Amino acid sequence: MDTQEIYSTYLHREAIYRHLKDIGDIYAPSQGIRYSRLPKVEELLAPLMEKPGVTFYADWQRTGNGLLSINTPGQGIILFHHLDQYSYLAENEGTEQIRLREYCAHRGASGIKVVALRFNLDTMRYDEVAHGEILVRQDKLYMMVEQGEVHYGDRIVFANKIERQGDVLIGSIDNAAGAAIGIVLAQALVAAGYKHDISFVFTDEDNGLPYENAHFCRGAQRFARTIDPQLLKAAVVIDAQGTDLPSQEESGARFIEKVSNCKGVVMPPHNYAWLKKRAGELGKQGIVLRENTIYASRGDDTVAYSLTQNVYPIGYPAQNVFFANQATSVNLADLEHLVRALFEIIMGGFPLY
Repeated sequence: MDTQEIYSTYLHREAIYRHLKDIGDIYAPSQGIRYSRLPKVEELLAPLMEKPGVTFYADWQRTGNGLLSINTPGQGIILFHHLDQYSYLAENEGTEQIRLREYCAHRGASGIKVVALRFNLDTMRYDEVAHGEILVRQDKLYMMVEQGEVHYGDRIVFANKIERQGDVLIGSIDNAAGAAIGIVLAQALVAAGYKHDISFVFTDEDNGLPYENAHFCRGAQRFARTIDPQLLKAAVVIDAQGTDLPSQEESGARFIEKVSNCKGVVMPPHNYAWLKKRAGELGKQGIVLRENTIYASRGDDTVAYSLTQNVYPIGYPAQNVFFANQATSVNLADLEHLVRALFEIIMGGFPLY
């Protein structure tokens, strides 16, 4: 296949949307992706398993993460896409007001709809057991139950299925969008005959308490202990990057030099200069990869940076990433720019400074 065929077959917004909705409509609290979204990812990747050199690991070395490899796993290039959602634990039981203990960086406002999930040992999946909404009162968080009953051990997540309004998607975008990008990108690389080592890691527990880097991204931390950093060339972290721009406006993909005001990864000057130059070249092809000079929250980049200096935080602009006022939204056109930029960068090769 030539590049235009690959674009029209794999790297377009409708393909991204199908996978994003399939993944995003499944609730996935931290620590539970193996029993929620990861089986769907494996199903979507199944046709690739027929190709030589392509392997999927549903629980990579018992770390709780999924991994798709083209050629040798855990070497060459590694792409990180977390699958878990922001989640909360119950501090009491009942059918009315439930005090919540956040297991994430909570920024949501009162009125956001939530659902309580309970693990079912018979089906090895989560059941929806209660519905309600968030109440913030004097810096304390509650779930006001409207239907059902909450018990200890339940996990509470935002209750938003993916809705489409033209090219704008609204719902649990972070980071179902990143996972969808990984799937179509893998399909495109295989179709293009990519011959080098690359792994797509679908991590759990990106979310956690945002005090120190060690308190979250625990899935990526477990993954990092299973590979040899000397065999890595580069890592890419695909995640939402918050923006104030309305999602109705197409603005392109994003990269950022310093994540979370230097609490996360900081691109070395030589890597930054190369990526900025590469973004300019992509622009001449009609692919928009724009620099984010404001802010992006840290995540799996903190772990990737412990493995290699060559970490590239490349993602997509999204509004209300933390459900600050309403559900997260993203523009499909921006996701299309992102996956095409990644395809061109990977096929062209990363520098080895």
